[in-house]
Amino acid sequence: MKTTPQAIAALTIFMVCLAGMPPAMSAGLPAPSVDLLKWPRMSSKDFGCYLEKTFGHRDKRFNCSLKRYENKGDVCNPTDAYYEGPAFPDRLAAKVHPLATKVDLDWEHGDLRSVTVTLKGTWNEAEVRRSFRLPRKETVTLTETEVRAFPENLMDASVRYPLSSDDSLGRRASNPSRGVTSVDLTGFEHMGAADMECEGDK
Repeated sequence: MKTTPQAIAALTIFMVCLAGMPPAMSAGLPAPSVDLLKWPRMSSKDFGCYLEKTFGHRDKRFNCSLKRYENKGDVCNPTDAYYEGPAFPDRLAAKVHPLATKVDLDWEHGDLRSVTVTLKGTWNEAEVRRSFRLPRKETVTLTETEVRAFPENLMDASVRYPLSSDDSLGRRASNPSRGVTSVDLTGFEHMGAADMECEGDK
């Protein structure tokens, strides 16, 4: 089959355009590199060792050498101990997800209450939920059957757009080049001083 100069030129233009396309346009949102659904409700001791073995980061206190640990904190006093736990280094966020810039961990009474993964780009909510293997919506909108299908350690999962107040953003097409998307995994409800009616809050 003879290839004409016009065909070669058209193919060249096509390849140049394809090379300039952002990754999301050709591949969509990639899946996380680790099983994030297992993280909520992990103990600070176990997660510290997991962090060391999986990501090569050794927390000064919560690491594989910590054999015995009991959280001594109290929601009223001392609160610092109540909320203690290992932090996830920003430099390792991309090992959790290729587009992650930050991973926030929220600890209470020695257990991981919630995980928040911040992604570069504004991603359609349905696409995020498929990629992260999350339920189709937040708990309040699901049927009882769907809620029962949740992993036992996961109370809820939400997708947020912290840089925008537009409620319709999650229903629009993904825009990998602008904004950020936060994926929140909640293991249990927050229980703070105000919830327990501590003396200092009365």
